[in-house]
Amino acid sequence: MKVSSFYYNDISKYENFLEKFSEEVYDKFYGTGYNSLNIGRFIHFMRTEITKYIDINFHKKICLKILFPKNEQPFIEKNVIEDKEEIKVYLSYDIVKAILNGNYEDYEDYLSMIIEQIDTNIETTNIEFNNYLIIQMKNLSILCYGELSQTYSKTFLEHNIKKPDAWIKLARQSSIFNDYYNYYKQDKKAHKNDFLKFLKMLYMI
Repeated sequence: MKVSSFYYNDISKYENFLEKFSEEVYDKFYGTGYNSLNIGRFIHFMRTEITKYIDINFHKKICLKILFPKNEQPFIEKNVIEDKEEIKVYLSYDIVKAILNGNYEDYEDYLSMIIEQIDTNIETTNIEFNNYLIIQMKNLSILCYGELSQTYSKTFLEHNIKKPDAWIKLARQSSIFNDYYNYYKQDKKAHKNDFLKFLKMLYMI
């Protein structure tokens, strides 16, 4: 009996899910070749299995997105949009390519890191989330700029990023900017310096 079959009804336990998850990645994707079809299948598989894991383990319906960031850094981002939780998993393009080509032996550690970060993000409270925004400001500002640059030119951002009347517009185009803008609005006096630091990082990219 395959491990995936044995554990299918008990994936609520982290170790059991991870073993099933890793085995299926190996069976279905490892060494199958790097191409657009396999990338699409891999992303769909990741989204389906992790969503199932979150639903069973945390009893939550969370919108899960699997993306490749422009800066190529693996990263987990949680947002709350109109009281609905959303998690974005930014995969490393190079690592996924290596997995599909069958030359990344540490793939189990990589998958484990992703699931552990998802667990941490889901269990994070609002206070911890605010701290996360501050601690991860550099990485998040890079990802935010990537989101904004899909809609706005560099010149537009340079001229508008520090204008209060443009912040709502920017928040609509970037979930990360929206998080920092909401953080600022929680307590404008206390959070002003942090928000201005974030804006400065965006401006300097």
